[in-house]
Amino acid sequence: MMRILHLPMTYAPVRGGGEWHCQKVSEGLHARGHDVQVVTGNVAFPTMYNGYHIKKAGVPREMIGGVDVIRLPYGNYFTRFLPQLKKWPIPGRGALRKRARRGIGEEFEANMERSIDDFQPDVVMAMAHTQWNVQVAVKIRERRKFPLVIVPLIHEGSPSCFGDLMRSILKRADAIVANTPFEKDLIAEEFGIPEERVFTGLLGVDAPETVEQYERGKTVLYFGRKDPLKGIDLLIKAMHHVLPKHPDARLVIAGARWPGSVTIDEWIAEQPQHVRAAIDSPYDVSSAERTRLLSSARCLVLPSEEQSFGLVLIEAWAHETPIITLDKNVFRCIVD
Repeated sequence: MMRILHLPMTYAPVRGGGEWHCQKVSEGLHARGHDVQVVTGNVAFPTMYNGYHIKKAGVPREMIGGVDVIRLPYGNYFTRFLPQLKKWPIPGRGALRKRARRGIGEEFEANMERSIDDFQPDVVMAMAHTQWNVQVAVKIRERRKFPLVIVPLIHEGSPSCFGDLMRSILKRADAIVANTPFEKDLIAEEFGIPEERVFTGLLGVDAPETVEQYERGKTVLYFGRKDPLKGIDLLIKAMHHVLPKHPDARLVIAGARWPGSVTIDEWIAEQPQHVRAAIDSPYDVSSAERTRLLSSARCLVLPSEEQSFGLVLIEAWAHETPIITLDKNVFRCIVD
């Protein structure tokens, strides 16, 4: 039995492909007899590590699927007032914001190091990108010398996934797990990491034993994080071409609420009435409704320009639903 510590940027109940993947791996390792602990921040969105508008998620500590989940506080009582400093005509406000941000990070780092000391893991896995939780894990490793595995989830097309910070993090990892052969090659070629330290993990879903049969109307489905970076604007624009030929077609944009979701709502509201009427945009749907949508759509479309895998593609296939993606390197590893 091993003591395995996972340090994801966020964890259930926060929804997302990385969060789902980390949860399935954590619970799977627990089922195999390993002692697994998850330590993450209490933020509702990964992007909140970069700002001051902190929304909390979950409780400080709970058991989920047999896994001990600890959520460290990120931000404090004064965090909510920091954005107002932009409006206050006081001297030194920039320095005050910078010091407050540094203090938040130092507290998070101290709590994470304490959690690692308490658990005494045999191996630590940190994900993803260059988020603060990964940076902190790398810093602590220099002092504690535990084996460190990084799952970078490099998004093709995302500037934030490249640069000196990512290179520094990957070079200090003992092992790196890529989602696809493309990502593995990218890590070796772009960042100069020896191939023997990079492994391809791939992803999968639990296929249902039986697929419920629904009548498949003319529904185009997007399912995932409601983020403008996912190319949802392309789907909305495409409806202007589809509806003249298929007036009964519908576009369903379903998924988790995200800080940029208000932009998508605005895009829909700006459309002509006949296009607005053909678009449904439900948030945070139930598992039963997710199954119904995936099983009844004519096709699922993932038009994302920035993607590390696209787990919903596999999920759609599990429900016998055809998929459409952009012609990107990462998707070529999944879709013929």
